[in-house]
Amino acid sequence: QVQSTPVQMFTPRNSFGFRGTKDFLRLPHAIKARFIDADQDYRQNEILVYDDGYAAGNSTLFETIEYLGITSASLVWKHARFHIATARLRPEIFELNTDTEYIVATRGDLVTVTHDVPLLGLNSGRIKALVGDVTGVTVDEVITMESGKTYGAVWRRTSDGVQNSQAVTLSVGTSTTLSFTATVSANKPVVGDLFVFGELATETSNYLVHSVIPDQNLGAKLILIPYIAAMYTSFTGTIPSYDYNITVPPSLN
Repeated sequence: QVQSTPVQMFTPRNSFGFRGTKDFLRLPHAIKARFIDADQDYRQNEILVYDDGYAAGNSTLFETIEYLGITSASLVWKHARFHIATARLRPEIFELNTDTEYIVATRGDLVTVTHDVPLLGLNSGRIKALVGDVTGVTVDEVITMESGKTYGAVWRRTSDGVQNSQAVTLSVGTSTTLSFTATVSANKPVVGDLFVFGELATETSNYLVHSVIPDQNLGAKLILIPYIAAMYTSFTGTIPSYDYNITVPPSLN
């Protein structure tokens, strides 16, 4: 289902053992969707559900899916379009381990991830001090900014897990202080909060918790899959290309 409020933030500061896998699929041009059709006196029927850009004249690669328990052709079509969107928009699976922080993130929940391995965001750490009330923060990581770019910060309040974000004033070079473009008046950060930094609107990426595998040390391994809102409108519009949301650090340019 469509979600907008993440329940948890994961970074290298509160997780370990990050691992990712990627599928290189040969995607079908269309799905042969088979089902028992109520409009055909409950006889078996089959409809073709095409991926974007394909039709009867240019489709050569098909896959068959049996839609058991669905007797409406229109509903079968929606399910098939959702499966096409899933194949295109969920090519990656991430795994990470964490301690008891996993408790608030159950199967199906929305979480945000910043990590240097897949190049999601640029920096993560903890807030050491506040500037004013609150016009900026001092952090325990060295931040590098480049000219011509816009940056932002996201923090997760330790007290209630609420995440908030704010654009950062450009200061070319390295520093441990971030100045916000506007005073934070609600959901203010406090010392010790987890923070992430990156180019504006790409500081974090959204994922769904696919599985939670508890371990013997009161922690757990989380299996994460991309959360893409466009998947839930795949039967009403065009399916977009997958955005890896990668940000290349300045030292790698």
